[in-house]
Amino acid sequence: MGHCDADMMKTFQNIDLVAVADTNPQQLEDAPEGVETYADIDEMLEHADINTVMVSTPNPSHPEMVKKAANKKKHVICEKPAAMSVALFDEMVSVCKENGVLFTVHQQRRWDKDYRIMKEVYDKKMVGDMYVIKSQLYGFNGNMHDWHIYPEMGGGMLYDWGVHLIDQILDMIKSEIISLYADVQNVINEKVDDYFNIIMKFRNGITAEIELGTYYLTPKRAWFIGGNRGSAIIDGFEGEGKIVRTSHLLENVPGKITMTAAGDVQTMIGSGTETMEQLDVLGKALLPTLAAAVAASGGIVSASARQVATVFFSNLLLTLIRNVLLPLVYFYVASAAAGAMLPGEPLKRIAAGIKKVVTWALTGSLVLFTGYLTLTGAASTSADALVLQMTRSVISTAVPVVGGIISQASGSVLSGAGLLKNSLGVFGMLAVLATCLTPFLHMAVQYLLYKVTAFLAGTAGNGTLVELIDALGSAFGLVLGMVGSCALLLLISITSSVSVVVS
Repeated sequence: MGHCDADMMKTFQNIDLVAVADTNPQQLEDAPEGVETYADIDEMLEHADINTVMVSTPNPSHPEMVKKAANKKKHVICEKPAAMSVALFDEMVSVCKENGVLFTVHQQRRWDKDYRIMKEVYDKKMVGDMYVIKSQLYGFNGNMHDWHIYPEMGGGMLYDWGVHLIDQILDMIKSEIISLYADVQNVINEKVDDYFNIIMKFRNGITAEIELGTYYLTPKRAWFIGGNRGSAIIDGFEGEGKIVRTSHLLENVPGKITMTAAGDVQTMIGSGTETMEQLDVLGKALLPTLAAAVAASGGIVSASARQVATVFFSNLLLTLIRNVLLPLVYFYVASAAAGAMLPGEPLKRIAAGIKKVVTWALTGSLVLFTGYLTLTGAASTSADALVLQMTRSVISTAVPVVGGIISQASGSVLSGAGLLKNSLGVFGMLAVLATCLTPFLHMAVQYLLYKVTAFLAGTAGNGTLVELIDALGSAFGLVLGMVGSCALLLLISITSSVSVVVS
């Protein structure tokens, strides 16, 4: 430390380094030319023509050195930490006062470029009323030198760099500390701390956090100040960073976000996806049995055609949903949300276009499937009537999908009930309903909640919020339509298969 202090003194015009004292002869060999050297402080104080003493000895020796210098009527600059206890520090202050000499602690980090910049940000309130300040220092790979690695010498990073970092915060904020948390650890050093995290809350409402870790492999010095009109960051001791400010405060944030207990978008879409996967598994397990029943009744060709068609269209529909339609739903939510927040119509038109694409993709898949069963004769006359009625209704109510799907799902059950005269058909119908009923109702409730919420928000006159909530509700409606399409595909297959067996 003494070497650093000697180099520092060369930069001041009104300070001359006259003499140095050290008990280690090797240290004295590095003294600048023309500077007197002494083996101990007593000898230096007795003979050297000096008026101020800078104490740069190990921490525990500071009280003794300060008292000796003060008693010789020398002003004192003491390295940090000045003492290892408050009681010792009070003694040092008292001796200096009795001898009428000045006494200060060498807190040179108050003049670091990075700190001076952040202090100016704070003093001038460049980011408004501040609420958090963070000071971080990492690096050195756990390297500590000399006596700093011995606890009895006052070693460890809290007594070393920690003093500077804490002093900077206290010098900047100048408010009473009302609470303090400190986590001090020995990570790779056996006896002294090499990591600490300190959180201080001040009377003026600011929270300051100081974190240091010497065992990090990548050195870093960073600052952050957050306020209600912006934020400021610095990366490095040279003060490189930026300030981001807003021209006006955010308004009406509290109470403007409507929350429901029905779950978020991702959760509900995931529920729909899981249900569709379960329907796929059920179909692959049930349809071979139905095909065997059809074949046993003499419809070997019909059984083969129905089995192949159902498996093919089920896989096609699920692949389409997984890889295309569900990503489009997320894109629809993003586009609709952005369109509600931003001026202009392009994003809203994109969202509407995505909704139509998803709707017609589902409708087209069902039309192709039912059309195949009809044209190939895989469905009986009675089943044909049911299939065609489903197709017409789905097409006529294509936008929104959910309305047509839900109504036709109920119609399918009623129309197909007369065909399901054997236990296999009844079992198949019940299995499909059991698989999709709970998540279907869950999503339907979610859909209705969003629509009702949008209506209520509309009564308050917040058009942006209405559009946003309505878009989220429509997203659930699209997923609801996907589940309904998968369920209808399987129900149509079951009813047409059973009609062949009982006809």
